[in-house]
Amino acid sequence: MSDFLTWINQVGLRNIIWMTDIDETLVEKAADPGALNAPTGLEDDCRDLDTLTGGRFYIITGRELPYIDQLFPQKTLKASCEYHNIMRFDKDAAPQEINPKPDWSLIDNDLQSLTARFNGMVLRIKPFMRSLHYIGADTVRNDPAVKNDVQNELEQLLDRYEASTGQPLTIIDGGKVFDMGPGGLDKGNAVKEIINICNDNALIPIYFGDSPGDLPAATIVQQLGGKFIAVGDDDRVTKSADFHFKDPQEYRDVLQQILQDNGLTSAQTPTAAPKP
Repeated sequence: MSDFLTWINQVGLRNIIWMTDIDETLVEKAADPGALNAPTGLEDDCRDLDTLTGGRFYIITGRELPYIDQLFPQKTLKASCEYHNIMRFDKDAAPQEINPKPDWSLIDNDLQSLTARFNGMVLRIKPFMRSLHYIGADTVRNDPAVKNDVQNELEQLLDRYEASTGQPLTIIDGGKVFDMGPGGLDKGNAVKEIINICNDNALIPIYFGDSPGDLPAATIVQQLGGKFIAVGDDDRVTKSADFHFKDPQEYRDVLQQILQDNGLTSAQTPTAAPKP
């Protein structure tokens, strides 16, 4: 925590592009994937950070856009959602859809049947994606062989879908969730788009994430001279990190400290940061 704070203070927020995942990164994930609520004050903190960075605070998530607006209802935040299948980087313009929506009706019944076989497993329906959460399914979460069997069955379903439609779908390891959606896109694509929008080589990108699905974004950020901050204990992720926070609470504590270092609390609104 202290080493990251020292680095941020040295670089200065006005020189940062701040990009972050949400689930198990900035907020904890619940066994019911639809039951998540933002901790008190977090929306204000994100708003203040957006202002302090000169409007360069971005969410990059596997979640759907309506969920982000439900989580943060008071302010329209810039976000790439469903692994960059849809993005809203201009709050005054309509969201941009990157891929055509799959015809999930072709395999939804099979996905529902698979979900029903495991106590605690939840299938989340999104416009571009399906997410099979097994954080509450002990049999799948704790037995690698069972998890592998579930993944193989999902891959067979997606292969069948591609054979009938010509549209490839892929599985992304979202950390205790199988995220399924159009192939060819990942969070690294979102980072590239944001870098193009900011259009300033002097700015330093940073990205916060917790799962293997965040690694494409982390790789792009590091290639550009930025920093990847891992949250949580997944060693597939932490071994690639420049900084490490043990859990979302520590991340939020760091965010609070940064705001305090800049003379702010959640109840205060900062003046706009000067252009770098």
